[in-house]
Amino acid sequence: MTLHSKDIAAEDLENALRSRNIKQLIRAIYILSNGYLLKYFGIVVPFQKGRYESWQSASAMKTLLIRSGFEVNTYEVGRHTVIEGRLI
Repeated sequence: MTLHSKDIAAEDLENALRSRNIKQLIRAIYILSNGYLLKYFGIVVPFQKGRYESWQSASAMKTLLIRSGFEVNTYEVGRHTVIEGRLI
């Protein structure tokens, strides 16, 4: 699993503000908010047509996977955190 960091979501927000694109701005705010919901509460809220989007912290994803019975390893590749999980 490859995660998108808060930094990437923040860049999307900056681009939306710069371009003054309201749809892009709403989407960026949704993604940032959903990422914080995931990080602190372990939940995400659907957006359009039941799709889910968020940024993901490695610690939150690791916790969720371990709770689901996975053995987890994490490492960084460029700007991304990679999580490898094996169901035990």
